[in-house]
Amino acid sequence: MVVFSQFSYISENMGILFALSALFFWGIGDFLVQKVARVVGKWLGIFFISSFASICFFPFVYKDIFNIFSNKWDFFLLLFTSIIYFLGVLIDFKALKKGKLSIVEPIYVFEIFIASLLSAIFLKEYLNFIEMILITFIICGLSFISIKSFSDFSKIKIEKGVILAIFATIFMWISSFLFWLSSREIDPFMINWFTNFLMMIISLSYFLYNGKLSKIKKALKEEPRLIFWMSFFTNIAWIAFSISTTYIPISIATSISASYIAFASLLGIIFNKEKLKTHQIFWLIISIIWIIILSFIFEK
Repeated sequence: MVVFSQFSYISENMGILFALSALFFWGIGDFLVQKVARVVGKWLGIFFISSFASICFFPFVYKDIFNIFSNKWDFFLLLFTSIIYFLGVLIDFKALKKGKLSIVEPIYVFEIFIASLLSAIFLKEYLNFIEMILITFIICGLSFISIKSFSDFSKIKIEKGVILAIFATIFMWISSFLFWLSSREIDPFMINWFTNFLMMIISLSYFLYNGKLSKIKKALKEEPRLIFWMSFFTNIAWIAFSISTTYIPISIATSISASYIAFASLLGIIFNKEKLKTHQIFWLIISIIWIIILSFIFEK
């Protein structure tokens, strides 16, 4: 019993460590994704991220690639996850390109709400009263962050990228749930390789169809470091998250890793000199505090 308890303790700590790593890497990754989306466009950004993953993760999966096609359930799961993930990434790039990082990022905390809902439905992981109250507070806080002006309540001005960010959140958390399922049923590296390989094929086809292959070479020549680090941090974050879900419940992994939005938002304010109004800064800080409390409760 002592050995089992120690093993369980080590596993939980490993899961939390990988979730925290995802938090850090996603924060930097989204900060760089916004820069790439504004410099070279969303399609090039998607192509570079997916190409990087397809090449780097291949040595970890090449022996099992053909086995996937012999199992209809595994193949369907990977294919469905890839489609949902691709749509999420496409909308995410567009949201980050149009909106402020410090405004768009907090919207992604809705992942915690969706995580809690799906976890309760499929995994029987239920929220207690305090957790539900905190999630309600966070949603309200994010709503205020996203509103630029209250001067005329009948004509409330919504910040750019907010609506897109909401849709991106829905698609990306469904992707996270499917990544969790695929990581446990198949393999963390296989799900990351497969989804990115399919995205690479789709984005490459887009450039071939539109006769814009030269843009790939031009972007690599002009922004090689930015493209490399964006691809590195984004993909390593997904790997860290996928591995964390094999050690700890997905609601815990999501609540911890989703806190990357605070990190990314601060990067937007510090480095992009994004200007927010007083009420937006106030609600950003309050929402971050509630997120930290919620993550702590989930962890416990």
